[in-house]
Amino acid sequence: MYDYSTADKIIKFAESLKVPEGAKVGEKIKLIPYQIDFIREVFKTRNGKRVVKLALMSLGRKNAKSTTIAIILLALMAVKGLAKPNAQIASGARSRDQAALIYNLMKKFIMFSPELQTRLKIIDSKKLIINMSNGCEFTALSADASNALGRSLYFYVHDETANLKEDSTFPEALMSSQGAYDDSLCIHISTIGASDTYYFNQMIEQYKDNLDESVHCIFYTVPEGTKGIMTNPKVWALANPALNFFLSEDSMRAYAEQAKNIPSKKAHFLNFMMNQKISADKSFIQASDWRAIKQDFEYSDYYGLPAVVGIDLSLGRYDLTSLVVVVRVGADDYKALPYTFSAKDSLEENATRLKVPLQALSMDKKEHLLLSPGITFDWEFMAAQFIDILTNFDVVNIGVDTYKWNEIQREFDKQGYSAPVEKLRQGFISFTSYVSALENMIYEKKIAHNGNFLLGYGLSNCIVVTDPANNKKLMKRSENSKIDPAVALAMAAYLAEKDLAAYDDDLVSFAII
Repeated sequence: MYDYSTADKIIKFAESLKVPEGAKVGEKIKLIPYQIDFIREVFKTRNGKRVVKLALMSLGRKNAKSTTIAIILLALMAVKGLAKPNAQIASGARSRDQAALIYNLMKKFIMFSPELQTRLKIIDSKKLIINMSNGCEFTALSADASNALGRSLYFYVHDETANLKEDSTFPEALMSSQGAYDDSLCIHISTIGASDTYYFNQMIEQYKDNLDESVHCIFYTVPEGTKGIMTNPKVWALANPALNFFLSEDSMRAYAEQAKNIPSKKAHFLNFMMNQKISADKSFIQASDWRAIKQDFEYSDYYGLPAVVGIDLSLGRYDLTSLVVVVRVGADDYKALPYTFSAKDSLEENATRLKVPLQALSMDKKEHLLLSPGITFDWEFMAAQFIDILTNFDVVNIGVDTYKWNEIQREFDKQGYSAPVEKLRQGFISFTSYVSALENMIYEKKIAHNGNFLLGYGLSNCIVVTDPANNKKLMKRSENSKIDPAVALAMAAYLAEKDLAAYDDDLVSFAII
C-alpha cells in the first residue's frame, strides 16, 4: 500500500553522516529503531506522493530529538529527489538560542562531510544554509525574532513546541505560510507540556488517536500510576526510546534517585524524563523535611564563628526585609540564623494582609523580628541594625540583591563597617545555583534551624518554577504571600557551599556561651 523508498533514502543519507559531537564524534551515524520508524512513517508515499502532511512526536528529554530534526532538514536540502529547487525550509523554536541549536547541529554535520561542504553554503550571520546548485534555503527562526513571518515555507519543523505554552501565534503563522505547496510538511517534536492548555498538548490530544493518514502522531509516555516509575528501566523506556542508545541508564537512575527525595526534582523528572503532564512549578520544601532539621539552639551559641550572609531588601512598606546568617560549626554542619524586618507603623496592616501575627512575633525575642521606625523602611536605621548583627560573627561574605543596596552600603561606609559583599543576581540562571545549594543542604541534613516562624513561613510560600532551559527560581505561591526569608536563606546557602565549605577547619571552633 505504501512505498518507503523515499524514507529509505533519508535513512541511508543519515547513516552516511558522522557524529558531530560527544563521545562518538567522528563515527558513522547509526539510527536507532524509533528514529527509523518515525522517518519511514512520515516520508512514506503512495503513487509517488507523500501521504503525511503533519507529524507530531512527543518523548522525554535527551532522546536525540534535535539530532533527528537536523538530519531530516539536511536530507531535504541535499538528497536527490527530496531537495525541491528554490524551496524555503525552516526550523522554529521559542527563542533564538533554541533555534540556534538545530542550525549549529546542521553546521557541524556539514563540516564533517566533504561532500556536503561542496554543495551547501553556510552563512553564519543569518543562520542560513543554501544549496548552491538548486537554491534551496534553510533558516533558523524564533518566535522572538522579526525574521519569522512573511515567508512561504515548503517544510517547517518546530523544536520543543511545548515551550510556547498557550501561545500558538508563531507556529500557526508559519504553518499557514505553507499554503503555496500541495506537498508541504510540518513536524513538531517536543517533550509534553505541563498543562492541557498548552498548544502542543492540545495537538497531541487531538491527533493521538486520529485515523487520518495525513497526520502521524506518536506519544512516548509513562502512563500515570505506572508501578516502578522511579526504579524500573523498562518503565523509563516507555517515554525514552533512546534509553541505552543515546541516553544512559546510569544517568537516568541517578536522576531518579534524586527525584525520590527532592520535590522539585521529582516534578521535573516526571515531566521532562517520563513525559507526563506534571507541572514542575511545585512546592519547594515539604514540611516534614523542614521539621526533620529543626534543632534547639540560641543564636548566641554561635557568635564568633565563620559565617556567610544573605540579604533580601524590601521593595516597599508591605514587604519584609530578611537577613539570614549561615554559620559553619564543623564539617557538613551549618546553622541558619534568620532576622526579619518590618516597618513599625505598617505592622498591623501588614499582619492583616499576610494573615501572620506580626505584632506577637515582634514581641518574641526568639523570633528576631525587628521593626524599622515609620511607615516604610529607614535605611540608616536598617544599616545600623545590620551592623549590630554582623559584628557578632566572623563574616566571610555577604550576598545581596542589587536593589537598594547602594543605600545600605553608603550607611556602612558612614558607620565604618567593612565586610566582603557579593552582588547576587536574581534571574533564572543565577538563581538555579542558590536553589540547588539550599536543596542539597536541607536534604543531606547539612543545615539546621531552630524553628523560626517567619523562615518556615517564607519557605512554605515558595514554589520552584523553571524556564525553557530548566533553570530554577523561587517564586511566591500567591500575591499576598512573602518569601523574603527563603530567598535570603537560599543566597546564604549558595555562599556557604562556595565560601564556607573550604574554610580552614583550624579556624572553626565552638564559641558556646
